[in-house]
Amino acid sequence: MQTITVQLPADILQAARVPTDQATTEVKKMIVLFLYARGTISLGKACELLGISQWEFFELNKELGLTMHYDLEDYREDSDKLYREVLGL
Repeated sequence: MQTITVQLPADILQAARVPTDQATTEVKKMIVLFLYARGTISLGKACELLGISQWEFFELNKELGLTMHYDLEDYREDSDKLYREVLGL
């Protein structure tokens, strides 16, 4: 996976109460949650980017007090993935 480096003022991490040694992981999580909340990425893509299950993603949103949305696109993506897994494709 290609990566980029982003410089943030330290006070942003301090305001978010993010320890410096966890900055990359936490900022990535925040960006993915933001993109999902805006509808820019699907539930499946959000989980893939974070390397977690849908259940873990639901729990993460719950812990942070964020609203989940699960739309027709998410359902179709999940159905297609399940179908491929069942058939071994």
